[in-house]
Amino acid sequence: YIRNTRKTWNDQTLITNQKCAYLGIASEIGELTDIYRKVLNEEEKIDTTKVFEEIGDISYFLARVLDELFYVHEEPFSRNDSKTVFDDMLLDIENILGVRDLEPLKEFDVSDLVLALPCYYRDIYVGSSTKNAKDFAVGVLSLMSTLSEISGILGVDYKKILTANIIKESKKLKDGKKSRK
Repeated sequence: YIRNTRKTWNDQTLITNQKCAYLGIASEIGELTDIYRKVLNEEEKIDTTKVFEEIGDISYFLARVLDELFYVHEEPFSRNDSKTVFDDMLLDIENILGVRDLEPLKEFDVSDLVLALPCYYRDIYVGSSTKNAKDFAVGVLSLMSTLSEISGILGVDYKKILTANIIKESKKLKDGKKSRK
């Protein structure tokens, strides 16, 4: 997925790319939050297509953050414990994207899960800014897990959303539009 997002990314300097990716996550979380605000205010009914698009967009920018930090930048975090933290993080990501036998958390309304997303974004941003590998990894895993949970509650596999998002971005590129930034 990360490699596929590179094809649609308008490559700039490392700092510009990272800032655009972080701002993209924040912006898309805001859009998803606004959908649920309107639903709670009874202004609109839930549009699952829009929800899935926003989940895909958040995941896209998260992939760009991970790519910029780990494939472009040589040592984004201090060496002391980051290798173990990131090895564990990769295993946890595989579990999130793997087949899940778990029932969705029914005690949480989807809007409660959406409200938590900015907290995870904060962990990602602050963790990378302060070079704290553990905080960064917790933020990434919490964000991905929550997006996967929301998708599952709404009846769609998170991996399908990721695939659909890459297809959408690739079509934009074929039409001569630079996708992001």
